[in-house]
Amino acid sequence: MFGTQELHKELRFLACIEIGENTTVYDPDSSGCHALLCRYDIVAPALSELIHEVSSAGTSCCVGALIALSSVLHVPISSYYPPISSSFVAPLTVDIVGRGVDYYSRRIAVMWSTIGPTSGETININHVVPMINTPYH
Repeated sequence: MFGTQELHKELRFLACIEIGENTTVYDPDSSGCHALLCRYDIVAPALSELIHEVSSAGTSCCVGALIALSSVLHVPISSYYPPISSSFVAPLTVDIVGRGVDYYSRRIAVMWSTIGPTSGETININHVVPMINTPYH
């Protein structure tokens, strides 16, 4: 975020606080969960798994973490999930609007990616990278 990875610990910490203070929003078993976590085509982790992922450096990222980051940063996040095949409709190519965030605010964009080999049949898309506008030189 913000052109550097120096703030990742602070962002993780703030996301943990957001999730801890608003557990019903992030618990897929709660009637008050965020709409993205309740969708049939998105596998949402249990609340305890989400807290572990967000609080542990080097773990995978999920849509719950992005919802929390949207809430913490007070901006919508445009999430882009690259197509694996031409017939695949990516459920995570979506605008993520966290708790209390104005949909029409200036937004940031992220693209789902992978750490690890991409050869073979299984591709484990497990983290996001920011898509940053930079001026041409």
